[in-house]
Amino acid sequence: MNALVKKEIGLLLPGAGGVLLLETLLPWVYQDADYVFSFTPVAFFLGLIILTVDAFGREFSLGTFQSLMSQPIERQKIWRTKITLLLLAAGLISLAYAASCGLRVHAAITARDSVWQFNSGIIRSDFHNAMLASTALLLVAITGGLWTSLLLRQTASAFWVTFLCPCTLALGVGLCLPNKLAENEHALIVLFYSLAVLYSLGGFWLAYRLFNRAQDVGWSGGVISFSRWRYFERGAQTGVSRRGYRPWAALLKKELQLHSVSLFCAAGLLAAHLGIFMVRALYGRFHGDSMVNIFANGFWIFWLVVPAVIGCTAVAEERKLGVMDGQFCLPASRRRQFAAKFLPALFLGTFLGGGMPLLLEFIAGRLGTPNEFLKPDLHRVGGNDLMDGYFLFLGSIVALAMGLFWLGMLASTLTKSFLQALSSTIAGGVLVLALAAWARSHCTLVTPLPLLIALPVVPGTLLWLTWWNFNRFQEAWRLWSRNILGVAGATVFIMATSAALYHRVWEVFKPAEPPHGPPIFNLTTPPKLEAVVNGDLSVQWPDGRVWCDTLGYGGQWRFFSSWQYPLWRELSRPVPESCGPRQFVAGSNWVSVTAWQFAYWNPEGKQEIIRGYLDTVGVKRDGTLWISHETKPAVWNGADMQQVGNETNWRQVVRWQNGFALLKTDDTLWWWSRGTNDLRKGWWRTNWPTVRRHPILQIGTDANWQELADIHGRGCHARRADGTTWFLGATAGSLPPDLVRETNFDQVVLGTFSQSGRGHQAFVAKDGTLQASIETSGRGYPAVQPVGTETNWLAVQLYYNWMVALKRDGTLWKWNLPQNWNLSVSDEQYSSFFKHTPARLGIHDDWVGLGGSWDCLVSLAADGSLWAWPGTDAYEFALMKPPKQPRYLSNVFTESKSRQSAGLKAELRGEFLATDEILKIK
Repeated sequence: MNALVKKEIGLLLPGAGGVLLLETLLPWVYQDADYVFSFTPVAFFLGLIILTVDAFGREFSLGTFQSLMSQPIERQKIWRTKITLLLLAAGLISLAYAASCGLRVHAAITARDSVWQFNSGIIRSDFHNAMLASTALLLVAITGGLWTSLLLRQTASAFWVTFLCPCTLALGVGLCLPNKLAENEHALIVLFYSLAVLYSLGGFWLAYRLFNRAQDVGWSGGVISFSRWRYFERGAQTGVSRRGYRPWAALLKKELQLHSVSLFCAAGLLAAHLGIFMVRALYGRFHGDSMVNIFANGFWIFWLVVPAVIGCTAVAEERKLGVMDGQFCLPASRRRQFAAKFLPALFLGTFLGGGMPLLLEFIAGRLGTPNEFLKPDLHRVGGNDLMDGYFLFLGSIVALAMGLFWLGMLASTLTKSFLQALSSTIAGGVLVLALAAWARSHCTLVTPLPLLIALPVVPGTLLWLTWWNFNRFQEAWRLWSRNILGVAGATVFIMATSAALYHRVWEVFKPAEPPHGPPIFNLTTPPKLEAVVNGDLSVQWPDGRVWCDTLGYGGQWRFFSSWQYPLWRELSRPVPESCGPRQFVAGSNWVSVTAWQFAYWNPEGKQEIIRGYLDTVGVKRDGTLWISHETKPAVWNGADMQQVGNETNWRQVVRWQNGFALLKTDDTLWWWSRGTNDLRKGWWRTNWPTVRRHPILQIGTDANWQELADIHGRGCHARRADGTTWFLGATAGSLPPDLVRETNFDQVVLGTFSQSGRGHQAFVAKDGTLQASIETSGRGYPAVQPVGTETNWLAVQLYYNWMVALKRDGTLWKWNLPQNWNLSVSDEQYSSFFKHTPARLGIHDDWVGLGGSWDCLVSLAADGSLWAWPGTDAYEFALMKPPKQPRYLSNVFTESKSRQSAGLKAELRGEFLATDEILKIK
């Protein structure tokens, strides 16, 4: 092989490898087609700038340009060799880039359940437009990199000018266009492509002329520094040597001089960004989907190049200039020198890359030219988390800028030139993004624990490796091998630590479940446990007493705002705990009691929760109807009950969507509504909604209703004497509720029906079998099927990912529900699930009640203790898996605030007698 060709291949190979990795992997990082075809051409342009500047830039960095020109070879041959190999490398990278983008489009469109296939025609059109734009950018990058590197003879300066010059040219042309032409999309496309061709021809001619007339000038290979101006000189230099700066000041001044080119080009980027604001103000409102508007709204992304360049310049440029060895001989410790180098560069990179564009766009928004991509509405997380999601997005931009600087700084300590460091930074960053995209597609991240552990570990590892490389001059292979081992060790530590914490390895040494006390309740005359999603918890004793409690997180209501809810609790997903009232409803001989507990985000926008018992309503054995004496926010009102009217023919009351549904002994159906009272009206502070302001009205005229059952606040089921089941619709306001026939629930034992937010349904049938219907994607609600063949089930509770049922022998059993059912699931596969043997939950067999609240299952033991079992769906993005042990909540005997709990254990142990004389109010 020709020596000149061999030398040129060795010169281009490191940068070409990094750029090839960038262009091949980047299209597979994004899931959205808009991002793929918007950002990949920009990355393609930046990668080709690195490759092209490397062709002559490394000659100047290594000091071999003069010797190359003095060789007994014609300059035309040297030019042809360099340009030919450069074009071959660029062509290979372009083919790999086009093939990768084409495969990405094909794989996304043909993939099952892909959203790309619904817009395949538009996506293919965007793909062709992106490839055409990339071809124009290829010409601009190659010719621009050639003439800038030959003119400036410094890689960092050439990179910045190559990057900024076409952007400034396009911006200037955009500002000079008349409105009619600026609104014509086709004319703009022709105009900009014509400018790209003219710029490429002019740049190639200029590069060829500079190469043929290259001379050995005095500043060849020198450093262009803009940080020292004659205006700041204090006078003529004297012959007396004096110490003008302290060590810290001298080191900081040296670092500013080192980054002077980057700071000067950042000032040029600032001027271009200000010009973008003018373009946005002039043309953005007239053609929001035009190329000018898209470029104007996405220009802020170019600022992210600054932290990578600053990091890559920090150490590599000093090694290229040969001053690193002399720096360590200065009368300053290496820690001080490293701090003086690292901290200013970190501040400049983070501020210029993340803070500056956000600050500029914020000012532009205040002046009436907002950036469409940075609007808060586009980054909403939840219904009340608008600013949470927006601030998270802004923080991610600043964190990305800091990460790019950190990668550049590490690469700068591993390489010998700026371009090598920049290509290594880009290759490393793209490799991380590609691995993350692969993991996102093929792995399910069930916990943020690896990310939280990585937050301190990764920066600490990178800082330690950067410090270690800064202090040592070793062979390249030894330096790289130790850094690779350091990164691999940090990765293994993160994965091992997160796996150990997530799986709760310490629970191996703990008992499976705490012991229970002597039994008091039994399944012959079981208590009635009612636990619903809003945290309301009640236990109705067989003797007619009703014990109430409230579940919450740390004594507070759980809601969906990270400003109020602590981050640690949100990530760890703790099991709800008892937070009061833990006492009996006033009076005795209750046959039916229900309480409307409420928690709602303040509609006035303040950071507070509206909570409290709206109404507590009950029916006694003598047929009288009772309601709580008052209704106040944050106050449990069941301790003081008063009778409603004089009627003695009430039989049952259940909670309804906007009030209560009631049955009388004459089998008539009634409803008690709050009317239009609503906490969202804004007058909730003085007008807390209550049903006592409205009359009790009859539903229809039929007198054949026998039983009611609440469906956790979404309505209720009502059953007639003929066994038919009806749904009492959740109609708001003062209108009478709708009665809808529910033929599928005639076989349901009312009070056992359970439904998850995903649409799963389960219940205990009249014959004691367990029935369920698991909703699948695209199939709707399949037919209800029996779960197994046993006929001794008492209760069932459903969640998103799991189902738990209680047997008559007092044992709990659990099923894990499938997560990925879709249209491809056959009826046989669907039916086979219900034949699976469930897993035993816990070790005890004295459970007498089952209910669900928040993200956990609530079970009542025979000793009166209540326990919460965390669910797998609640821990989908939690720090750790659900604990194997249930959490103790409270005991209906020993932890109530009522005086009548004393001595009950002795009286009630054994068989529980449902008589009025057993319990007396003392």
